[in-house]
Amino acid sequence: MDEKGARELVVPRDITINLRNVAISLSISVGRGEKTDLSILVNDTTSKEQIAENAGKAIHDQYWYADEVWEQEDLKERFCIDLEEHKIDVFVFGDDIKTEQRDLIVQSIERVYNLLGGQDREAWDLESIQILARENKNLKNNQLMRGGEYPVQKRFELFTPGIALAPYREGELPCSELEGTLIHELTHMVLENRLAQLWEGTDLGWRSVEPDELIELPGGAHTSFYNERPQECPTSYACLQGDDDRAESVIAYIFSPDTLDPKRKKILDQVFTQSSPNTKAVLTHMPVTLPELPSQMSVSVAEAKSVFAPSKKTAGAQEPKPKSKKIISLGEYRQQKCIAEPIFLKPYA
Repeated sequence: MDEKGARELVVPRDITINLRNVAISLSISVGRGEKTDLSILVNDTTSKEQIAENAGKAIHDQYWYADEVWEQEDLKERFCIDLEEHKIDVFVFGDDIKTEQRDLIVQSIERVYNLLGGQDREAWDLESIQILARENKNLKNNQLMRGGEYPVQKRFELFTPGIALAPYREGELPCSELEGTLIHELTHMVLENRLAQLWEGTDLGWRSVEPDELIELPGGAHTSFYNERPQECPTSYACLQGDDDRAESVIAYIFSPDTLDPKRKKILDQVFTQSSPNTKAVLTHMPVTLPELPSQMSVSVAEAKSVFAPSKKTAGAQEPKPKSKKIISLGEYRQQKCIAEPIFLKPYA
C-alpha cells in the first residue's frame, strides 16, 4: 500500500493476442497517466483473459483495419495525399474510380485545407478515407447515403452515390456529388467542434422539442431538434440536423457564397482565411494492401470502479416505467408550429 492506503494494482506484464493473423505483443503497465498506445479498464487487473479481451476491443475501436471484414472487401486502389505534415490514406474498394474522381478528391481536400488558419491546420484530424461500392438508405432523408464519418478512427467513408460526378443534391449547389460529399464529411471530421460552438452562439433557427416529444425525419430517424426557419438553411438536407447545417453551409460557402444566409456566412468568415500559405497536395500511389497492424503495443490498465446507488425500493414496490415519447413526423411538426415547408430550387441540375 502507498501512504494513503490505496491498494497497489498488480497486472501481468506481457500478453499476446492475435488479430487478422497478426500476433500482437502487449506490454502492460498500470494506468498512471503515462502515454501508451492503448488505455483500458478491466474488473480484474490480474486476469490475462480480461485484459486481452478489452485490449482487442480497444484495438478494433482505434484501428479500422483490425476488423477481418476488410479482408473480404475487394481493394482496388490505394493512394496517399500529403498535406505538409498530414497524410491521408485513401482506399478504393469494389469499383475502380476515374482519373477525374481521383483528381477531385485531391483538389477538394487541398481547397479546404488552404482555407484553414494555423490553429485549425494543427487540429486536422483526418487520417484515411474508404471508398466503397455500397448503396445504403439514409435514415434522415430516405435517400441513398453518400458517406459517413468515424471520428474516433479519424476517417470517413464515401459510398457510390457520394462519388458521382452528377450535380450535388440534384443541383441545389454548383458542385459535383463527389466534391460536396467529400467536403461535407471533411467538415464533420475537422471542423465540427469549432463550428458547433459558433452555431450555438448565433440564432440560426435551431430549437429543441418538448421533453416528451421526438421528431421523426423522412427516413425514419428520430431527433430532438428542428429548425424554425428552414428556408435559411443552404440545402434541403441542411435543415434536418444542426451538424448537417454546418457541413452544408461550408459547401455553399466554398461554391456559392452569395446564396448563403448572411449569418452563416459571417460565422464562416471567422473560420476561413485567405491569408494562409497555399499548400500543394501531393498524391502518391501506394501498394494495394491494407495497413499492417503493429506487432507490439503498450497498454495501460486501470481498474473499473463499480458505483452502486442505494436502493430506495420497499417490498412490493416497482420501478416506474419510463414514459414513452410522442413521435411526430417532421411535416406534421412544422404544421403544428406554423413553419412553412421550405422550397429548395435546383438551379444547377
